[in-house]
Amino acid sequence: MAKIDREGIDIRRLAGAAMAALLAAILISGCGSGSDSAGPGAGPAQDAELTEVAAQVAAAGGDAALAAVQQAALELVGQMQRIIGKGATRVVVLNVPDIADTPFGNALPVRPLIAGMVQLFNGVIAVGLSGTGAELLDYRAEFARVIANPGAYHVSEINVPACDPVKIEAITEGLEEDGSSLFCSRHTLVQNAAPFTYLFADSVHPTTLGHLVTTRFVLIEMWKRRLF
Repeated sequence: MAKIDREGIDIRRLAGAAMAALLAAILISGCGSGSDSAGPGAGPAQDAELTEVAAQVAAAGGDAALAAVQQAALELVGQMQRIIGKGATRVVVLNVPDIADTPFGNALPVRPLIAGMVQLFNGVIAVGLSGTGAELLDYRAEFARVIANPGAYHVSEINVPACDPVKIEAITEGLEEDGSSLFCSRHTLVQNAAPFTYLFADSVHPTTLGHLVTTRFVLIEMWKRRLF
């Protein structure tokens, strides 16, 4: 079930919002502003290791991105704490994979900066969820294993999206030029089997196979932790 309480917390939207915030931070990473873009004060990011990462990201010119990533992570932690406070006893949270290794990240000239922001985001949620009872799964590590050895996961393509941007632009009459999977169908695939052999549907979102890889990882980790 997606909705957890009477106030209608939708986990899918929550996860999507966190990812969207991180992607937005990456997109503005080249526009680092000055001190006006500093992140929140006290909180999990005050941890010494996180502060060091934050300094590295800021030094690379990502002040605005740093603030956005930090805020997104703190908001995700707050929502998870809220869910636990409502009485949830089994809460599993996945950290963020290295977006630098997606087609989206590969197309950008700031890969080290992206990796630093992902590290910061994951570090903040790790510190913030510590002691809450939530189970934090290291999906970043699993994603790295998939990228390093895709064949072991029955993945044949990790660089090209399964959805054809040209076909999507045509069916949307030019309204969608980036090949978003929101507009993808069997008529806009690069090939019929792509959802079951490619890892990415568009530049960052997973295909059917990508979701299966994630599901397998989560179920195995839950079994290991005796959460069933």
